[in-house]
Amino acid sequence: RVNLAARRGTIFDRNGNGLALTQEVFDIGVAPNELDSLETDARFISEVLDVPLRTVRRRLQTRWAYFAGPYNSLEVQPLRGMRGVHLSSQQIRFHPRGDLARSVLGYPGADGRPASGVEREMDSLLAGTPGTAVVLRDRRGNRYESPARLNAFQTPGHDVYLTIDSDLQEIIEQALVDALEQYEAIGGDVVVLDPATGEILAVASGGQGGSNALTGVFEPGSTAKLFSGAALLTHQLVDPADSVFTEGGEYDLNGRIIHDDHPDEEWLDLG
Repeated sequence: RVNLAARRGTIFDRNGNGLALTQEVFDIGVAPNELDSLETDARFISEVLDVPLRTVRRRLQTRWAYFAGPYNSLEVQPLRGMRGVHLSSQQIRFHPRGDLARSVLGYPGADGRPASGVEREMDSLLAGTPGTAVVLRDRRGNRYESPARLNAFQTPGHDVYLTIDSDLQEIIEQALVDALEQYEAIGGDVVVLDPATGEILAVASGGQGGSNALTGVFEPGSTAKLFSGAALLTHQLVDPADSVFTEGGEYDLNGRIIHDDHPDEEWLDLG
């Protein structure tokens, strides 16, 4: 009895571009004593797998020849149904744009399960439900792809669409790398939002001083003053020459004391 892995859902960006996909790949085992013609089949296997013929011949001198992949479905298609050739499949996570947005998507843990990012936070949606089957093995333990008795079908995971724009993500990741180099900065973070909707369009963290801009907690602090000051100026409630008293770095809001990181700055100049 074996578990049949469910296909993990795809993570797309806002435009439908795949950022993380599941790809079925294969390893290949060959039982030389089951082949119709050792030399003819060796040449065919060598050609299909792009493995030197002398290597294939040497491996076929053993009881069981193993050719580790990963090979994709198209690469192994000519070998399907061939006597003596046994395919073993597994599913791997594939990132068509390399490391783009990997801090957002997340990384696998030591056990292969997602350890961070969207992969972990939405694992219950992406994972799906595995199936089960009973397969045949020979006396040496080699598993046959078929025949098998299917007990339960796999249920594939759901796809997830992010608000991330992969093109914009690529731009800000490179811009952050350039900025860290230009200013010799320890680290940095970039978050790009759509001000009309609040959607996150791009997120990047870099360098030793950069946190994970997706999951890191930031105290708004002085950053929020910019928006408050801009709103006051926009509605002409203050003059650019005005200053605002900042309560000496502490503000009592219904019994809750809010502290400023810069208590010595008692006045904020709006201009």
